Amino acid sequence: MRQKLTLILVISILQTSNAQPYWIGKNNTADIYQSILFIKPFNINSLPDKYVINISADNHFRLYVNGTYVTHGPTKGDAANWYYHAIDIKPYITNGNNLIGVEVVNRGRFRALSEFSNFCGLYVKGTTSLSQSLNTDGTWKMYQCFATFPNMDNHMFVGAREVYFSGNYPHGWQNIDYDHAKWNNAQILTDTIPQKLTNSPIPLMYEQVKKIKSIRWEASKYEPITQQNLNNWLAAKSPVTIEPWSETILLLDAGELTNAFPLLTFSGAIYSNVKLTYAEALFEKPYNYDENKGHRDSVRNKYMRGTRDEIILDNKSMITYSPAYFRTFRYIQLKITTLSEPLTIYPIKYRTTGYPLVANGTFICNDTMLNNIWNTGWRTAKLCALDTYVDCPYYEQLQYIGDTRIQALITLYMSGDDRLIKKALTDFYTSMGADSLTKSRYPDRWGQQIIPPFSLFYISMLHDLLMHTTNDDFIKSHIPAIKKILQWHKNRLNNEGILGPIPYWNFIDWTADWKWVGYDAGSGIPVRAEKEGRCAVHTLQYLMALQKAAFIMSYYNDANAKMYLIEAQDLQTIIHSKYWRPDLNLYADFPDGNSSYSQHCQALAVLTDVCPKNQAKKLVVNMFETKSLIQASYYYRFYLLQAMKHAGMGNEYLGKLEPWKKMLNIGLTTFAERDEPSRSDCHAWSASPNYDFLATVLGVEPNEVGFKSVKISPNIGTLNQVQGTVPHKNGIIMVKYIKHEKSLEANITLPANLYGIFSYNGKTIKLVPGEQNISVK
Repeated sequence: MRQKLTLILVISILQTSNAQPYWIGKNNTADIYQSILFIKPFNINSLPDKYVINISADNHFRLYVNGTYVTHGPTKGDAANWYYHAIDIKPYITNGNNLIGVEVVNRGRFRALSEFSNFCGLYVKGTTSLSQSLNTDGTWKMYQCFATFPNMDNHMFVGAREVYFSGNYPHGWQNIDYDHAKWNNAQILTDTIPQKLTNSPIPLMYEQVKKIKSIRWEASKYEPITQQNLNNWLAAKSPVTIEPWSETILLLDAGELTNAFPLLTFSGAIYSNVKLTYAEALFEKPYNYDENKGHRDSVRNKYMRGTRDEIILDNKSMITYSPAYFRTFRYIQLKITTLSEPLTIYPIKYRTTGYPLVANGTFICNDTMLNNIWNTGWRTAKLCALDTYVDCPYYEQLQYIGDTRIQALITLYMSGDDRLIKKALTDFYTSMGADSLTKSRYPDRWGQQIIPPFSLFYISMLHDLLMHTTNDDFIKSHIPAIKKILQWHKNRLNNEGILGPIPYWNFIDWTADWKWVGYDAGSGIPVRAEKEGRCAVHTLQYLMALQKAAFIMSYYNDANAKMYLIEAQDLQTIIHSKYWRPDLNLYADFPDGNSSYSQHCQALAVLTDVCPKNQAKKLVVNMFETKSLIQASYYYRFYLLQAMKHAGMGNEYLGKLEPWKKMLNIGLTTFAERDEPSRSDCHAWSASPNYDFLATVLGVEPNEVGFKSVKISPNIGTLNQVQGTVPHKNGIIMVKYIKHEKSLEANITLPANLYGIFSYNGKTIKLVPGEQNISVK
């Protein structure tokens, strides 16, 4: 009896409002696909200035206040960094009775690889004495909803799509006048909670409602929809009605690739079925994914293939459906099947989402194609920036280090916002295991994939951040990881002083010669490299990381700086002696006569100064003109073009953009993963021109650590007029160039307290805060 009374007392305490918050929900296995609705009524006598709550969920929440949708979250992390968001719900509350509602969805074993989970639950904590009435405890109500089930199509990387039964969903549950009497008190999760709650280092994702641009085709059995009705529907003037016993297919075109939550509203028919298929582009063959998709605007005689949601409409009342997770699409195919009753469909909209990047960097010139490349690159970068960076939003949604280094540079130059970059670096640092290497991608609940070269690019990311921002304490906290990664590689130098066989997957690039042969195997590298090592590119990547680490350590007065510098110098000599072929004016991929030759090797030899400076220009020319070289993909062309600039050939940069022009000419609205046939139509590593347009063409770069001063060295090539802006911690750097036959006019404005130099044609001029006009021959 005493034990029973004690238990009752404990439960009573836990259910008391204003007590500490608890996780509430279902404590069964995290492998079960489930959705739980939570509500809490509360009363406000006098509206405060703010009403802030901290909210998190396992795994995904949609927040409503008084029936109004507020936002979704939380930011992706892992058990060591489970993120919550501080949200001010003041705009949504009124004097008197209010209701907060939260829908939590956990896709269980059908969730994406980037999603960790332990249960299906909600956590809310008020940050003031007033908002503490919303602390999650047993006074909340919950309802386990069985309206949504997994459609397992491609669930591994992006999570399962949905099959939604509208009759099983308690429509209107978010409203205060809904009858919640039969809902249960929330279940408090009193077992050990593995998640360590951490305030999200990044803001909530932005959301913006948009309309579909056009209907590309309509096909109906029995009763076609008139064009006028379709036009009115598209213009959001009126709904359309699908007749009974019919099948209708509509192909909707958003006009450009987007990440968004589709919003569909229906009324009328019982047992109607609506299938939504999402695609980046249509295909020329029905089953072969490895093909040219052709012009992305073209839909004639093509096939729709893609991930799919399905809606089973089994009630007559008006209902609105939106999937719990965003979808990536340019095209949406609606396949609508009705039975004995007509179905009314209201104008479809979608709510775009992503990291709230702001375009503080700008670029415009007298070449329309370059302006289009700029705009397309920015759209690509935005679609690959979510609560983590992702390699591609449609197929994988995973944050790979190789991709992220390029994405981070674009972010720094285009927005100046370093929060997502620091989160990415924290993710990679967290991923490190006992083997002293980062995982190739993270968050990743498998956590098995290791690409040693990507750990080296993590060091490059830290160097990039050091040069562009003031984040000393943050960067210093990563120094132990730098040392472990370099020591791991040093331990694998052979008796020649170069890297021998290296375990794990030593991916370099996707090329026609380095083909896909399977996960974590010899894909994306020379065949010889996997078995025998000794690949010049791997050792050069290690050298580049050594050089950047030496710089970082020197800046922070770390004792390892001198050691890294000496090791780097020795390695430069070794690489040149073993791989240089003077008869070809090229560096070989392997240190023997039976070697392949790649653009990758030449680019890294220039960037690391293995190639003597007086030979660098000639090597860069050979790198581009020797067609027998293994050719770099869009990803590694970033390093090719950096090498060209490093060799003093920046003015030739604009002549190397043919791959990007080709992508625009086939109707891509974002830049693809690789040359045709390309799997992904949106890959942020291909948006590198947006960085180069500002850092190379406009020529704006840090002249000191932390961007304490600026160096501006324009490389405008054949352009006559070009102007742009680059964000800086002190404000905005503005530049404008007009080229005459024998001179260049530059108008430069630096923000307060920023000094620098202007360099052009061998002439150097000091720059001061404010506006200055310069004319040089």
